Amino acid sequence: MAQSAHRFSRKELVRLLDGTIGHTLGEIDSANVLGRSERNKGNAGAVFEQSVLGYPADSDKRPDLIVDGVPTELKVTGLVASPKSSRGWRAKEPMSITAVTPDDIVKEEFFTSAFWEKAEHLLIVYYLYVRPGKGI
Repeated sequence: MAQSAHRFSRKELVRLLDGTIGHTLGEIDSANVLGRSERNKGNAGAVFEQSVLGYPADSDKRPDLIVDGVPTELKVTGLVASPKSSRGWRAKEPMSITAVTPDDIVKEEFFTSAFWEKAEHLLIVYYLYVRPGKGI
């Protein structure tokens, strides 16, 4: 499978992502992803891809990034306060790694599959999701 052209060092990624701490998605959205599209569960990821990491969104099956030579999949997901305050935080929604076609997956070996190529190295970015008009 072709490798991503989006190459970063770990140090560079830490610097870029640390720069987003304490800011809302709207504040870091220099590419105006949120302003030009309807609500979409991929918008947060697109904000990080386009505004923070500086590359266009794509739907390639390969991992999003090459980090210090290692293919790495970027996943961005919101956290919400658990309805039971003593339970802390939970994911806003399920996370999808890649689409799987039943006819194709039966022909693949797990450790050389498109799924494993993405799942083997994940960079998961969490953000606090606050429903518009609501508090935490």
